[in-house]
Amino acid sequence: MRKCRKVQVIKSLLFAVFLMTITSVYASETRQNKELPIYIGREKKGAGVKIEQVEKQIWAHVADYQEEDLQALIEELKGRSGEVYLSLYGKNLEEQQQVQAIYSLLFNHEELKALTDLKLHFVYTPLDEKDLLFKEMPFIKVLNMHVDQEEDQKLMKYLNDQYGQQYELILTDELATHYGQDVAKGLDAAYKIYYDLPFEYKHIDKIFRQSKLGKLPVKYSDFYAGLEEMLQVNDELVKKENLYEVKKLSEPNQTLRFTVRTKEPVDYIEYKVNDAAAGQSFRYPYPITLDEELLHKGINEVKVVMKLKGKEQYHVQNVSIDYKGEIGYQERAARKEAVYPISQKPVYKKGYIPTLMYHKIKDQVENTEDDQSMSVSTANFEAQLKALLEAGYTPINFKQLKDYLEGTTGLPKRPILITADEGYLCNYTKAYPILKKYNAQATFFVTSLYVGVTNEHEHFTWEQAKEMEASGLIDIQSHTHGHTLMNELDKTDVSYEIQKSFGDIEKYLGKRDVKVLAYPQFLHTSKVKEWASECGVDLQVTNLVSKYRPVATQKLDIKRIHVSNDLSPQNLLNQIKRLTQ
Repeated sequence: MRKCRKVQVIKSLLFAVFLMTITSVYASETRQNKELPIYIGREKKGAGVKIEQVEKQIWAHVADYQEEDLQALIEELKGRSGEVYLSLYGKNLEEQQQVQAIYSLLFNHEELKALTDLKLHFVYTPLDEKDLLFKEMPFIKVLNMHVDQEEDQKLMKYLNDQYGQQYELILTDELATHYGQDVAKGLDAAYKIYYDLPFEYKHIDKIFRQSKLGKLPVKYSDFYAGLEEMLQVNDELVKKENLYEVKKLSEPNQTLRFTVRTKEPVDYIEYKVNDAAAGQSFRYPYPITLDEELLHKGINEVKVVMKLKGKEQYHVQNVSIDYKGEIGYQERAARKEAVYPISQKPVYKKGYIPTLMYHKIKDQVENTEDDQSMSVSTANFEAQLKALLEAGYTPINFKQLKDYLEGTTGLPKRPILITADEGYLCNYTKAYPILKKYNAQATFFVTSLYVGVTNEHEHFTWEQAKEMEASGLIDIQSHTHGHTLMNELDKTDVSYEIQKSFGDIEKYLGKRDVKVLAYPQFLHTSKVKEWASECGVDLQVTNLVSKYRPVATQKLDIKRIHVSNDLSPQNLLNQIKRLTQ
């Protein structure tokens, strides 16, 4: 016991040094001095800003309609029905006065008054904040914001704030005409204006897109094709302490979009979901719609990484989302197990079900205290297993244990659980062949972040894990996602560690018929255990068993026997007998 605890302390110190090193490097590349204005959109709001058909707007420079042309305009209006937005505009005050004169003439025109099928809107387009001619025309109910460059936002903001409550506000977009073939600048302006609409210009409800270019370049067409849907997303400012619930994205009106409304000079913003790349965005407000495939049920972490222009620094913020969608994982491989009638009980006099804990199995174990404690030689592992089987012990899995503890099935006379922590490669190359040779079941607890990773240790891959589970003998369960010390975490982080871990396990290996969590270094609190149960964990492996005062095995308190290399097969049998009889 002292050896194991000493090794656990050493591992904890090494892990802390490793984290300090990573943190110091990371801190040199990041800054956290202020919060990014991150927005999350989770639902589409339905009716909102509408992209109107251009045919509903007569958009023309007033100079195009001299007195002799007015009759032609009247004839055109007589041929219309429904809503029509008549939008004549001037380029200076004199021309605006011409607009006023023409509108007054048309408003009082008897033929137009007689058109019952025509709903004609007289639209005034102010030149600037001082252009108030529309106030002299009581029939003007609609103000138009003419936009052909990004700088027009100042007037848009003024009109929205000053007159949005009194007038209907529409927007006439000629960005493509103004920027022409400089598509990059045109799109920069379009993204800036339209993504700011829900925040800065809430009174605009109709957009008319006019263009003298003819057929638009493809990038413009793609942008406008998705514009209406983009404008229907409800965005809310992310608060660091909040947890954002997200429904299944395949349901109607559901989405998961992030934007960052910052005035800082930015090269790009990269998004990561649970440490997996989700994409980069190079244009304000750096939008991205996340793919459902990147999510697991429960707590997910979205990392927003902003690369600042001309600087080596990155600004990093995390957003936690609680994904409520059910994910259709395939079924796990069938188990090779016996079914015991509920009447069959273990012969153990005490309520403890022996549960063995291994870490590394390797051919040569060094003659050091640490390696003798944390590793078992291949020969000794086989000898221990053979001795257990010859003594009448039957390896079982945690699903059988769960069913027994819940009173739905029985167990063999002398059940025993064999486990190994960390997912080391040697569990696959050394332990698994021996377990298969003796047809013995075992459970390997993996830290999902390190599956297939070689750092100071080699770990088996998901493919190797899948091969082992396909044998029906091996069960892969959770040792958390990042081997994090769970007693130091809040509820959100505890949930992430557990749900991310099981999300990965089920993604690669299939749906679990039982969920078992083994706490790293046995560190947890009563609250952590509650939160783990809320995450769907069925069984919790909590500590080492006392050699002298064993407690009955319970679903939320499974204790293990630490198996070291200096524990002979006979001494192992003696220890199990003492704990159970």
